[in-house]
Amino acid sequence: MKITADVLGETLLKELARQLPADGLWRLDEPKLWWLTEKQRKAYRAIQNQSSYSSLVENEEKSLAASIDEILEGMHPSYSVADLGCGNGEKARLVLAAAKQHGQSPVYMPVDINPVYVTTASKAASGYAPVIPLHADFMTLNLTKLGSDANLVLFLGNTYGDFPPKRILDYLHKNLRAEDLLVFSTQTSDSGVESIVENYYDKKVEAWLWQMMAALGFGKEMASYRLRYHRKERAMELSYDVLGVPQQLQKIGMQPGDSIIAVSTRKPSTESFLADVAPYFAVTLYSSEGSNQLIIGARRK
Repeated sequence: MKITADVLGETLLKELARQLPADGLWRLDEPKLWWLTEKQRKAYRAIQNQSSYSSLVENEEKSLAASIDEILEGMHPSYSVADLGCGNGEKARLVLAAAKQHGQSPVYMPVDINPVYVTTASKAASGYAPVIPLHADFMTLNLTKLGSDANLVLFLGNTYGDFPPKRILDYLHKNLRAEDLLVFSTQTSDSGVESIVENYYDKKVEAWLWQMMAALGFGKEMASYRLRYHRKERAMELSYDVLGVPQQLQKIGMQPGDSIIAVSTRKPSTESFLADVAPYFAVTLYSSEGSNQLIIGARRK
């Protein structure tokens, strides 16, 4: 179903109405809310086309390419590749091409809430593997019921940092079997935060997030965009200070002086990332030396 700005506004209003925060901090930082309309998706593609974004992707692809042979060596003879938040599928294509060279023939399952990405990733995989596209919020899927003897679960693209650690790790742990291998990544803050913070001072990022505010009835004079880096949590927070309140939001208790958090994304240190993961998974570290892109293989404990 095509989601219009009106439907987006209703969806966001329902999300806010169930919060009623005592501290005036309203949250729209659930990742599935960021891609619902074509305007949101188009605005995000404009961010992806920039060199700063491309360099992050290139670093991750380089680390992944250096690790693929080691990743594939331990796979079950009959497995599928489940690509969570598949994006354009280019990183999965690297894996599938290497699998083909290894004489392996996994089924590829691109999963994304954005239907454009599912289609693009499916096309990227053509010629390398049979494809079962899954247009879905991956958090609603039971990966153990996908029909394969084993899964190679890809969770790439820094998506890990967009979720609270316990929530996403609980989900991943629940959805892995002993035969499965999870490969996931995050951008670390080991080499400092200056370049990370700088990437968010971008008019295109603000234009992307404004789609949600406009759908709620805000005019430009009614909210002020703000970026903060939380050093203790190693997280970037992108939010709006509320200066004026649309009528429908007055009814749920929003007031001038409140804030709406649009994005909260963590860039953990290697040490803190591995500490978070350790209770859930036995870990193999794959990242190349000197890279700030951490890639690990994980098997369920």
